[in-house]
Amino acid sequence: MLGYGTIAPPVFPYKKISEVPVRQVQQALITVFKDWGVPKWIKVDNGKYLSATHS
Repeated sequence: MLGYGTIAPPVFPYKKISEVPVRQVQQALITVFKDWGVPKWIKVDNGKYLSATHS
């Protein structure tokens, strides 16, 4: 059971993130952003930022 304020990440039936279909990742991010808002920037696994304002 999750406590108050606990974030439960989606669980995917894949061993590696590279195996997860892109659409499934997109949908999970859209859901999180709807609930929590869009962050100013995101650092992804390859170490690159997805923000035009980050230098």
